[in-house]
Amino acid sequence: MIDQTTLQWLILHLVPGIGGRRLTQFLTSFGSPSTLPELTRADLQTLRWPVDVVDQLCRAAHNPWHELPELKRIANWQAADRHHLLTPSHADYPWQLTASLPDYPPVLYVQGNPGVLTLPQLAVVGSRRPGSTSRQLTDDWCRRLAAQGVVITSGLAAGIDITAHLAALAVDGQTVAVMGSGFDHVYPKGHARHLDAIAANGAVLTEHCPSTPPSPGNFPRRNRIVAALSQAVLVVEAALKSGSLITAKLAAEYGRDVLAVPGHPYYPNAQGCNQLLRDGAELAADWADVSAHFGMIEAQHEPVQQILVSGLQNDLLALIGTEPTALETLSSELQKPLNELYEALLDMELSGLIQPQGGSYVRLVP
Repeated sequence: MIDQTTLQWLILHLVPGIGGRRLTQFLTSFGSPSTLPELTRADLQTLRWPVDVVDQLCRAAHNPWHELPELKRIANWQAADRHHLLTPSHADYPWQLTASLPDYPPVLYVQGNPGVLTLPQLAVVGSRRPGSTSRQLTDDWCRRLAAQGVVITSGLAAGIDITAHLAALAVDGQTVAVMGSGFDHVYPKGHARHLDAIAANGAVLTEHCPSTPPSPGNFPRRNRIVAALSQAVLVVEAALKSGSLITAKLAAEYGRDVLAVPGHPYYPNAQGCNQLLRDGAELAADWADVSAHFGMIEAQHEPVQQILVSGLQNDLLALIGTEPTALETLSSELQKPLNELYEALLDMELSGLIQPQGGSYVRLVP
């Protein structure tokens, strides 16, 4: 059952036309949503909101279950095991959000353990289509960090996000997934199968009511929550125009540490990380660079499993010798465009198979 305090926050959350700015205005003027039942139309008109918004809020305040049909769906959702509605009036609401976000969510829908939301968290973000090396790095580092007690937080997206979540689960670590849609519309759909496992070892949360479908505008808003929850943000792989850079920018604005993994200068998906480093982000060349932000002692490093060489990499190795081989030559010989070769060459370089020399490459292994 939805308690009265939560109900008042939900009214302000669900009435159309009341966004973050107007919510802040309401709280500044009237102190708390608990005052809502006592307010008259004349009181609300002092906010100078559009007439239709004031009318809807008046009706909802006096008969919420009739005026806001979504409340029944929310009540049914909350009734499920380990489902929680958190508002800023609740002790479990993460203090990081109210401290950092001027437009903090009036309601959080949480599946799992709300207590994990205030533990030290590392946000791990990056490309939805990362190279194999970035996937392996994410898996390796997140396993190590989660095993040391760091909560791994990300956005449940394809690529780096889901790799980070699953890596934490693989070592029985804790992870937090922040969604940009409601629980009825998990995005990507295929990741719905991971929700129970994530909730069992952490939490899945969203600021959107269950019926909210994914939409482009929701994901930058999700990113602000990922950034604000976390003590530091690690960008593994990102193009110059990507949501990961939005998260990094927000994190810096909130006073969080931003770390970036450097990438090959010819690889488009590395340019965002390289730009972050130029702009002052901290270099993440090893997982210990990240663990230092959580007061950990550097653990004994275990050898990283050898990366399997793909068919394209084998073809490249056959052409690259101990003398420099130009990138254009590789493209011409293999009849492959340059952008298709960059990822394979980057993986090979990071695996110690080849070394760049200007616009050419030399082989380092027999």
